[in-house]
Amino acid sequence: MTEFHKGDVVQVKSGGPLMTVHEVNAEGLKCIWMDYNQAVRKDTIPSVSCKVIDLSKNPTLCSVCNGTMYDLSPYLPKKKE
Repeated sequence: MTEFHKGDVVQVKSGGPLMTVHEVNAEGLKCIWMDYNQAVRKDTIPSVSCKVIDLSKNPTLCSVCNGTMYDLSPYLPKKKE
């Protein structure tokens, strides 16, 4: 079973927006996220239905309003060597 911590970035296993864990308790994960209207949303999500998203491995990962995940790296400026 995954261990969750305050500050983790999570997503429901079936898809959806990236959410930040605000609190972990017996009910699940109290999460906050931005909806497609840029409004802050919050709710308690059962922890069994979530997975941690490691942004250090996916620094260009972006979630849009419909929950589709996009890799933005092809659109970022190339680093000069």
